[in-house]
Amino acid sequence: MTMEIKRIDSYTDDRFSKEVLFEHGAYLVDGEPYELKIINTCEAIVRGKDPAAYSELIEEFRFHAPQVCRFYDDKHRLLAEYPAEALLEIRLDDIQPSQFFVDEDKVEAVSSFVHSGEDIVIQVMPYEDRYISLDGHTRLYLAVQRGYESVRAVVSKVDEAIWIFVHEAERRDIHCPGDLILLPHEEYVARWDRYCDEVFAGLNDDEPERKEEKKMEYAIRQISADDYDAVFELWSASEETRRAMNSVDDSREGFTRYLRRNPDTCFAAFDGEKMIGVILSGHDGRRGIIHHLSIHPDFRRRGIASRLLVKAEEALKAQGITKIFELVFKDNDAANEFWQRQGYTIRTNINYRNKSLNEGVPTGE
Repeated sequence: MTMEIKRIDSYTDDRFSKEVLFEHGAYLVDGEPYELKIINTCEAIVRGKDPAAYSELIEEFRFHAPQVCRFYDDKHRLLAEYPAEALLEIRLDDIQPSQFFVDEDKVEAVSSFVHSGEDIVIQVMPYEDRYISLDGHTRLYLAVQRGYESVRAVVSKVDEAIWIFVHEAERRDIHCPGDLILLPHEEYVARWDRYCDEVFAGLNDDEPERKEEKKMEYAIRQISADDYDAVFELWSASEETRRAMNSVDDSREGFTRYLRRNPDTCFAAFDGEKMIGVILSGHDGRRGIIHHLSIHPDFRRRGIASRLLVKAEEALKAQGITKIFELVFKDNDAANEFWQRQGYTIRTNINYRNKSLNEGVPTGE
């Protein structure tokens, strides 16, 4: 039988220790209190009535704290261990909040266990040349107040609904943690809960078209040979992409040939009828490759490149591809930083060699 697991968000509950409440490690499992006490960045102790409930409880806890990868009981016997998540150090100015208010009471509670920037670990997702914070906004606000320059983070996957919150934060001129608005507890609950209720009521609307419109501000779909003119116009609007193009592979014939071989792995993003982003991806049956990920200059820094890349990666993975590569000019700092954040590492133990079989395709330097 499925257990009912409820996370306690309050900071006052006599069934739990203050420390656990402040760290959001308090849960009810079928009405019984259970605690997960974080003892360092990657370890926690689990306490509760029935050890048979620990496994599901740990999974629920890791949804909110994926950096915690080892769990023990009160006698320090190992209960579960997961692969360690890579921790990034991110400057506060490079973080785009997905929230706009913070609660005074929460700030006071969090301040009791945060002593340095290293005590703050949040979940993020890449966002062009920055990151979106998916949680931990109270801790981020506190970090700003204390003058910390950076915090630690793990990269996580999210629901598409996050973009509603991100775009609303940007509309309200919330562009970094220092812009977050501190509110008294009662006002925070009233204003933030009301906004969230309105958003999720819209997502649960019975009209599919309205639901999709609210979920995704920009539509993403597969492209075909008929899209060549729009794709070429978009490529031509980007100085970085123009630099990588040639008259053979990027001609209408070359584009059509590529899509014929890779009909299900190339995508574009649209703002209404206007194409604002495109990605070509394909494979040889063994390795995948990304070509010409390009975003219109007027639509950058909105997470469109990351979303297109995710679509391409998922399509390649569905076809059995286990590894992808991408070629980036060494002097394109912004692009190299983007690909690094997406998990694309540099191979230093091989030489990349190429040979042109057509005079219209330059070998390069």
